[in-house]
Amino acid sequence: EGALASLGGSCVRLVLAGAGLRDAVGRSVARAVRETSGPEPAVIALVDPGDERAALEAAADGADDHVTLPAAAHDLLVRVRACLAGER
Repeated sequence: EGALASLGGSCVRLVLAGAGLRDAVGRSVARAVRETSGPEPAVIALVDPGDERAALEAAADGADDHVTLPAAAHDLLVRVRACLAGER
């Protein structure tokens, strides 16, 4: 909850969050970020293998992209760069 509260006054450009994580009132991290900070920062949801539902829910909640864990470093880096470049 403290991390989400600090987003409002900071210049965070990217949030990596577990797709199943929830804030104190049960919102997904992606939804909480969108409700708190609007379209910025970019949000990449980290999804467990085979959990297609979590990936779809993250997208519906405002995540810009998702990465299936364990993620190859190169794949994660490509997605982070794309989000930071505004290709989301």
